[in-house]
Amino acid sequence: MKPFILMFMLAISSGCSWIAVDRYYEAVGSNNLWFSEFREGKTSTKNQGYSDTFLHTFTHPEFKLVVDVSYQDVVLVGPLIFPVIPTLWEHSGNLRMEVIIYTETNTEIDLSQWQVKFDGASHLPEKVYVNGQNHAPIGKVALEKDSQIYVIYPLKAASIDTIEIEFGLVLNGQNSIQVPALNLSKSKGDWHFEQFTL
Repeated sequence: MKPFILMFMLAISSGCSWIAVDRYYEAVGSNNLWFSEFREGKTSTKNQGYSDTFLHTFTHPEFKLVVDVSYQDVVLVGPLIFPVIPTLWEHSGNLRMEVIIYTETNTEIDLSQWQVKFDGASHLPEKVYVNGQNHAPIGKVALEKDSQIYVIYPLKAASIDTIEIEFGLVLNGQNSIQVPALNLSKSKGDWHFEQFTL
């Protein structure tokens, strides 16, 4: 009996679990220059998973932008098998946007133009990470290859239902390309039982 109890205690202490609901932003309005596609989430195990979301893609002959704005609301947490502790707060994180830019030629973006319009006001990025590196001051960035960009805005994601994202101009060689604004509205996704093991 004791070995069974020991194995049980080891199992429940070797990781954690939680129950969460996905929140993601779908395209609305006249976004006919953007293509939106649903991406099913992946459950966390030894590696971090990701939530259900919509990927929004703008394609130009010289580059492609893929945008993801989503997060998870965690409602219960606990040991590996029993997430029984309720969280009494909404998701407290700031609005975060992940952008992947695919390019094979020299491309320049201006992150100070990547503004979010919400409730009649425009908001500049608070923090930006380009290929994992904190980029400060927030401004122009020269890209020579495919790049992953995380943009964090000084807005609580839980309080935002509809937004408009502006990307400004992309410079590609001698060409200046205006990326159209992206209008998004928040939707409630599926519930998930997630586990993370050591």
